[in-house]
Amino acid sequence: MKKFIVLLLSVMLVAFVMIGCSPASPAGGGGGGGERQMEKLACVHYLQAWQMYQIMTDFMQETCDEKGIELVIVDANLDANKQLQLIETMMNSGADGIFVITLDGPTLEDVAKRCAEQGIGFTSLFTEVENASGNMYVDEFDYGYQIGKLGCEYMAANFPDETIEVGLLRMHDYLPGIDRGRGMEAAVAEFLPNGVVVNDQHSVDVESAMSATEAILAGNPNTRLFLTDSDDTGAIGAYEVLKARIAPEDQHKYCIIGADGVMQAFGYIAEGGMYRGTIALDMKAISDMAFNMTNDAFLGVPFESIQNVDYVAVDVNNVNDWIAKYENIMS
Repeated sequence: MKKFIVLLLSVMLVAFVMIGCSPASPAGGGGGGGERQMEKLACVHYLQAWQMYQIMTDFMQETCDEKGIELVIVDANLDANKQLQLIETMMNSGADGIFVITLDGPTLEDVAKRCAEQGIGFTSLFTEVENASGNMYVDEFDYGYQIGKLGCEYMAANFPDETIEVGLLRMHDYLPGIDRGRGMEAAVAEFLPNGVVVNDQHSVDVESAMSATEAILAGNPNTRLFLTDSDDTGAIGAYEVLKARIAPEDQHKYCIIGADGVMQAFGYIAEGGMYRGTIALDMKAISDMAFNMTNDAFLGVPFESIQNVDYVAVDVNNVNDWIAKYENIMS
C-alpha cells in the first residue's frame, strides 16, 4: 500500500512539472490580445481607374504606412474570373488580409471560404460575398433615390410648369447600377410630377458615358435632366458632352447629378454650372472601415460582419468642404 501511494505521488509530481513547463499558447490570433499583427494587406479592385477607388486606396496606403503594413494593389479591370485569380494569387503570396471591390459575389464564395479556413481576413465592398469575413453595403436603391431627388428638386424648383425629359446613365449589368436605376425612377415619380424618363443608357466609364449621352440627345434632344449612377461612369462624361453642345446662356436649364463624389466632380460642381451635385461616399470612412474589418477578421477580434456605408448630398453649397477633405490626400 505504501509503495502504491509513493508511486501515485511520483506520477502526480511528474504531471505537475510537465504542465508547469509546457509552452505558452501563441500570442495573438483568437483574441487580438497578443503580438500578432497584419504584415501584408491586398486590395483587389473592380476597376482601379475609377477616381473614387484611387482616393480610397490613397487613404488605405496612408493607414498601412503608419502601421508598417505592406499594401499590394491589383486590378481585375471588370473581369470577374480575373478577380478570382488575383485573390488566389494574393492568398498564395502570403497576404494576411484581402479586401475586394467585388464584381460578382457568387464567383468569390469558395475563395472567401478558403480564406477563412487559412485565417486570412476577407472583406467585400458593395457586393455581397456569402462566405466573406465582412461585407460592406450601400443601400443601393436609396442611393439612387437620393441621386434622383437632388436633380428633381432642382428642376422642380426652377421649372415647375415645364415637362422635363430625364435621361439615365447607369451600369445595366451590375447589381448596384440596377438598384440605383430603380431608385432614380422612384425619385422622378415623387419629386418631379412633370418629369418623364425618356431614355436609359448603359455606361461604365467616361468614354462610354459620352457615347451614351450622345445617344440620348440623338433620340430625345429635349432631355435636360441627366441622372447617373456614378461620377466616374456617367456624370463626368455627360458633362463633357453637354458643355460642348449647350450655349452658356442656356446651361441654367440643364442638370447633371453624379454619385460617389470624386475631385473632378467637386471641381465642376464648384463652378456653379450644369453639374449640379453628387451623392458622395466618404472614402476616408470607407477606407477605415475596410481596414478595420479585414484586420479584425485576421486577428480573430469580434466585429459586426455587416456594416453600412453612409453618403451625403453635395452641391454648390457644401462642395468646398469636400474639396478640402480630399485635396491633401490627392496632392
